[in-house]
Amino acid sequence: MEYDAFQTNPIALAIDALHTSSFQRGLGNPVLVSPTTPHHAHQVADYAKQVYTKSNLVIVASGATADELKPHLGEFWNDLPIGTSLKSSPSKFVGGETRISHSSSQNVYAIAFPGSALYGTNVAPELVVLSHLLGGPSPIKWSKGHNLYAKLGAGISPYVNLFATNIAYSDAGLFTILISGSAADVTKAAPAALKTLRDIAKGSHAVKAEDVKRAIASARYATYAATEARLSGLEPIGQSVLDTGKVVDLDSVVTAFDKVTPDTIKKVPFSSMVFTNSGCCEVGGG
Repeated sequence: MEYDAFQTNPIALAIDALHTSSFQRGLGNPVLVSPTTPHHAHQVADYAKQVYTKSNLVIVASGATADELKPHLGEFWNDLPIGTSLKSSPSKFVGGETRISHSSSQNVYAIAFPGSALYGTNVAPELVVLSHLLGGPSPIKWSKGHNLYAKLGAGISPYVNLFATNIAYSDAGLFTILISGSAADVTKAAPAALKTLRDIAKGSHAVKAEDVKRAIASARYATYAATEARLSGLEPIGQSVLDTGKVVDLDSVVTAFDKVTPDTIKKVPFSSMVFTNSGCCEVGGG
């Protein structure tokens, strides 16, 4: 049922295909198993035996003391085998292109470039701030919004959705532009969105300091808000401990945003990347 519902959502299809085009392997593997290439129960069991071991797990708790955790550790942890740590190749952005036919009246165009990771050597705070500078539809009803893509989309059609975001993972990220609407609106919005990005990189579009400050505030808010829910906040902590042996310092992440300036944003090499190193997906409707 989940797979069938996924197939009816052109935006979800575009994002999934965008990962496949951009990474091919690893992060490029589909999230859901296709009925045409099913995974059998014995394959799941074999995988669980390799993964669910003490070497590949870390316990992260919120609002609980060590004494409260001890009974559960004894019940669920002691019987786990030690196992061996699983190793995976670093995520590699390769780029590519795909087109998907779809019966929906909604057309989607998505393009991605190497983005900022959650932590490590591939962190790029200027990309996160840039995604908020470009932005998208205003969250305020009846408001066009003040960011670049909100204004651009409003000038094309009230029915086109145009926004930028940075999708971050442990060792890689996707700086993504997503456009949805009618075929005519998407055809107008896609080149205009890419031109805006290239103009910023070339310096022909002046980025104002006050706009960068507004984008930094938006990035700070979004970063803190993403960790409010306990489950979504604990998962990256556990992943960081497994990868680096330490907890992600959220304050240092948002402090890095404050160092972003119009000049650092202008140095992002999007001018040459737009057509030479990107992942792209089109989902076509009527």
